[in-house]
Amino acid sequence: MVLDSVSGLLQKQVERKNKLERELRKEKENLHSMQREVHEMRKDLEQRQRRKQAMCLPVVSSVVVMPPDMYCMVVHCTVMLHV
Repeated sequence: MVLDSVSGLLQKQVERKNKLERELRKEKENLHSMQREVHEMRKDLEQRQRRKQAMCLPVVSSVVVMPPDMYCMVVHCTVMLHV
């Protein structure tokens, strides 16, 4: 009688342990899935930020402004070449 009672309790504990193991496995799978999703979202955000930064870079003008003294030297050299 006592043995049957102990055996029944052990059986219930084994069933509970198996159920908890299944639940833990399922939650770990959910965690891994969410971690992959977060990784993909971060990667997407970084790509968007890079694209946005590339679009916001200042446009460099192709016109070069020379200091006045350098401009005078260029003019004098040009005149001397044509003489």
